[in-house]
Amino acid sequence: MPASLFVFLFAGSPAVLAQSCDASALEASIAEASPHGIADLYVELAQCDPARAGSIAPEVFEKVLSGDSGDKAAIAAIEAGAGQVVREWVTRQISDERARTIVHLGDACNGSSAVVDFFVQSCETLGDRFWSERWQRGLADCHEPAIQELLRDALQVPANQNDPSRFGSIVEAYSRNAGADAISWLKALATSTSEENQLHVISAFADASGVGSVSGTDEETAREAAAAILDLAPQLPTTVQEQARIILQSMGDQQSADQLAGIRYASARQPSGDFLWGAVAVETATCKNGKVQVGIHWAPVYEAGTHWPDQMQDVTDSLARSTWTMNLGSKCKGTSTYEVIVPPEPFVDEAAWIAWRDSQLTEIRKRDANKTTETEEPPLRVQ
Repeated sequence: MPASLFVFLFAGSPAVLAQSCDASALEASIAEASPHGIADLYVELAQCDPARAGSIAPEVFEKVLSGDSGDKAAIAAIEAGAGQVVREWVTRQISDERARTIVHLGDACNGSSAVVDFFVQSCETLGDRFWSERWQRGLADCHEPAIQELLRDALQVPANQNDPSRFGSIVEAYSRNAGADAISWLKALATSTSEENQLHVISAFADASGVGSVSGTDEETAREAAAAILDLAPQLPTTVQEQARIILQSMGDQQSADQLAGIRYASARQPSGDFLWGAVAVETATCKNGKVQVGIHWAPVYEAGTHWPDQMQDVTDSLARSTWTMNLGSKCKGTSTYEVIVPPEPFVDEAAWIAWRDSQLTEIRKRDANKTTETEEPPLRVQ
């Protein structure tokens, strides 16, 4: 190999750099540097002589400013063994700067045992402050076993359990970090925490599936997460079941989201296995002669437990309009408006359906009209 090529290939290696750089000159420059230039010089020194960089870190970080250069200096100091100095520097920052720095440090975590140890030791040193200052936000992409264990353990700490917002940020960080490996753990956690926290656990299934991440949703993990949610759903409060519907939709699984409706309203399932809803349709016609006619139609509506109330409104409206004859306007050479009324949830029994129907009819009959007709229609079935 030609000597010139050898020098080109190896001149930038750490060993050669340490031999070729002037640590004393760098340290002298650092002593005279302004806060705007000291961080870059410190990084050079850390590359040249890590031990010397570690020893002068306390003085340097009295001057280092937050920002990209400061974050690079912080990583260099951690690698040089000055984690405690960096920790104190981070905690002195205002909240927005601290949050950005923590994320930057987290980006350097994978493959760096020094940065991993820095976070673990920061948790031990800062205690509750570690979580209240949201250091966990920097850990979502640090896929190291020690970090995953740190986040998992934190979810069992009473102080974190009793603060739903904090709990939510930790469970999100853990789930995004662990991915598919978080599913079984989340499933167990969902039945051992408060209702407020359960809302965060259900949302975390989407985080574990990669929803909203740069790489996108992991379809296999999303399928596993959806199966876990459906398995959990009968044990969850209604508010959490309703949140689960939104999460399943965010994961792109509309079929599972629809299937969840039957679980949410399980107490209203009829002996036949169907769910009993109802519809009252009102046609209001203004005739050519100026007179007003009102036509009322009603019928029970049956469906299999795969529709939520908002879906029932749309599908029942369409079904009633296409099935029932509502033509008062055309018959009297006028114009008509239509309204289809659907209950907010399925009825527990036929008596409840009749009571709801009668209350609707009572109110509609009060409307001003020259003529009112009423038609009981055959039952409708939503597919």
